[in-house]
Amino acid sequence: MVDWKFWRKSRPLAATLSLRSRGDFGDAHRVDFEELAPDIDVFLGQAAYLQLGFFETLSELIAMTPSLEKKEALSRAAGAALTKHEALVGVIRDRGDDPTALMLPFRDATPSSSSIVAISCG
Repeated sequence: MVDWKFWRKSRPLAATLSLRSRGDFGDAHRVDFEELAPDIDVFLGQAAYLQLGFFETLSELIAMTPSLEKKEALSRAAGAALTKHEALVGVIRDRGDDPTALMLPFRDATPSSSSIVAISCG
């Protein structure tokens, strides 16, 4: 019988795993992500504006799409984006803030939906 060794996959050497206690981080450096996170108002304003932008873009695509099947799929995505936007606006209002004021700084920093549609349509 012939031994076809080139058909066999070589087995990787097994790495030895070891457990550490919860407080033992070895030589890892801990990073406090709170320092990197934006202020909650900035985060909520940007997230709400992005969801509104997704809704606008998807709505424009629905109007330009001839296929009824594709329109239906895009409308589900647009509805989901609008639902998320409304939920974020609700959180902003519950915190006593003005959603428009929190979203306004991101209007100029975010590409307009018409430029996104132009790019995606070629």
